[in-house]
Amino acid sequence: TRMDPQAATTVFREGEQGEIVKLLAESPVAVTEDVRHLPSRKAPFRIGWRAVLLLAASAAVLLLLYVGDREQNASTAPKTSDVSALQALDLVGCMPGRLPDFWEAQAPSKALEVRVLTYNLFWWNLFGIRHGNGGSASRLIAASGPFDMMGFQECEDVARVLNDAGLSGQYGFFAGDGSKTSAICMAYRRSSWLLLGQGLSYVAWDKLGNRAAQWMRLQHIPSGQKVFFANHHGPLPINSGGRCGGPTTAYNLLQLIAAHARFGDMLILVGDFNANGASATVQHVQWRLRKVYAGAMGGGIDNVFSNINTKTTTITRNLGNGGSDHDALSVVFKVSGPARPWWWPWPLPMF
Repeated sequence: TRMDPQAATTVFREGEQGEIVKLLAESPVAVTEDVRHLPSRKAPFRIGWRAVLLLAASAAVLLLLYVGDREQNASTAPKTSDVSALQALDLVGCMPGRLPDFWEAQAPSKALEVRVLTYNLFWWNLFGIRHGNGGSASRLIAASGPFDMMGFQECEDVARVLNDAGLSGQYGFFAGDGSKTSAICMAYRRSSWLLLGQGLSYVAWDKLGNRAAQWMRLQHIPSGQKVFFANHHGPLPINSGGRCGGPTTAYNLLQLIAAHARFGDMLILVGDFNANGASATVQHVQWRLRKVYAGAMGGGIDNVFSNINTKTTTITRNLGNGGSDHDALSVVFKVSGPARPWWWPWPLPMF
């Protein structure tokens, strides 16, 4: 017999949904199209296999990114012991940043010669134990000069050094902070240079104490050319860069210059860095300044850096030790004036 669609509808409407399903399932005859419009239960929600694969792939990618990030952070993060030590010491600026960019020194209005000296005086021995050795270091300075700028390391009394050399009235000078680790001094020749500013900042630390760099900004009286001169005595052990490492020491040195120099200045950085060419300190400084000269002590821990271009004539000399355990180093920069056009045969006018 053929089931009446109206009857099926009536059964469904009067009975439960389960009854109509049972009735239709037991009927051997086909169901007319009217029955297809009958209300039915909603099918349970199912996720297709493509969606499952997509979710699994996304989870795998996220897991790989998370693990990779953890490994990268673990490899680049400082050791906990190092961080704790720095926090205990309350050291500021111990993490290096991007090195500042500098300029090539501008040509002066007329030819200029700048004579520079850097010298570690071995103070505790030469002046402490040997009581100056008859003024041997001062005699070396007097015989090799005159210098426009001088930077001394292990220098506890710059007035004594200049006085023994007979130069005390000719130079303006500045001492360090009075400590053994920042016993640095610098001097400039008053007859040729006008002082524009000077200062001192700590740039490194080691187990002995603070390590400083001092600076002065000068103007050449005849030409008006400005020079920024800095002097530094670096941390121990050699090539370590001290507690914060070589990159940080170099960064702090270059940041000091960037903070106090002005665009166009000739930049000259000298000192006993306690770091040679194999160190991160010297290598990072060389990324921004040209290494002009290095001494023999410690494989070249006494250094002179500058932004004066490579076309400038430089005369470098090792002056000997004068009783110190370091050699005094001299650099003479012979900087030419502005270039004149090839078709102009006369010197350029000076204003």
